[in-house]
Amino acid sequence: MEITGLIIDDEQLSRKRISGLLEKWTDIRILGECSNGQEAILKINDFKPEVVFLDIELKDMTGFEIIKSIDSTNMPIIIFITAYDNYALDSYNIFAFDYLLKPFDTSRFDKCIKNLITHFKNNNLNEKYGLLLEITNDLKSPKLSIEYNVLKNKLPIKIGKKTIFVNNNNVKYIRASGSYSEIHLNDRKITLRDSLVSLENKINDSKFIRVHRSTIINVDHVLEIIRSSFNDVNFKMNDGKTFRLSKSYRKEVFNILNL
Repeated sequence: MEITGLIIDDEQLSRKRISGLLEKWTDIRILGECSNGQEAILKINDFKPEVVFLDIELKDMTGFEIIKSIDSTNMPIIIFITAYDNYALDSYNIFAFDYLLKPFDTSRFDKCIKNLITHFKNNNLNEKYGLLLEITNDLKSPKLSIEYNVLKNKLPIKIGKKTIFVNNNNVKYIRASGSYSEIHLNDRKITLRDSLVSLENKINDSKFIRVHRSTIINVDHVLEIIRSSFNDVNFKMNDGKTFRLSKSYRKEVFNILNL
């Protein structure tokens, strides 16, 4: 017996680790890897893998959006990979045969693969395929689309063993502070060990723009834009804080804001 698979994750190190952990499992043959959603959809429909190791949050789309776009006749078994323990798993875990919470250890991964191989050998996957097809069709319903859009408007922040979801509207700006990032909300500040690039990818909201290598602002909280006599551009926020627009980001910001 040979199970064909595909690894989908926008982090190269994560893809490399999964591939490395699978080397000892001769029952599984990896057909390829994908770093973005569009590539993933094409390869799933083309290669028709039996199992997919799927990151929930990619740079261009989510794992749920990928599932929704797959030809239902090519629907593979899904093993979700996620860094967020509360990332709607209570609502969506029916999609997955299993999910691996980053950073997962070797024993947790091996347990997942053992269960996968056992189910294939015992031919117990027909029911799971049926559920996947049914729920995938349900994903196209307006109700679920609205519910998921609500989740997309929230920023997941992992604090210790918990993940909290902050409404994007409550985030005024985010600043880098050494190896930490400061998320300034309407009523408080959250400091966490995460890069600005990582947070920028998680927000996925057009009203957040990078104005400096150390600053992301929410344009909904901008009071005014001030140009100095030296051709500097500054964003004054509703709380009185002012941020200078870096020259390296000026062209992109001007295009976004039609300045």
